[in-house]
Amino acid sequence: MLKQKAYWEEVDPYPHAVGVLMRANRLGWYEKILPEIENAIHTLEDIDYRKEFVQQ
Repeated sequence: MLKQKAYWEEVDPYPHAVGVLMRANRLGWYEKILPEIENAIHTLEDIDYRKEFVQQ
């Protein structure tokens, strides 16, 4: 039981209400930033694809 408790304390060091708010803020940030990162990756892939045509 102590091993399981130590594991969860390592995964989530803030099990109280502050931890809940911190996780909610983190999830909100991920939901906001991940689509932007995906768009940037697609843009870079498109640039690389077009660069091949320019070089030929």
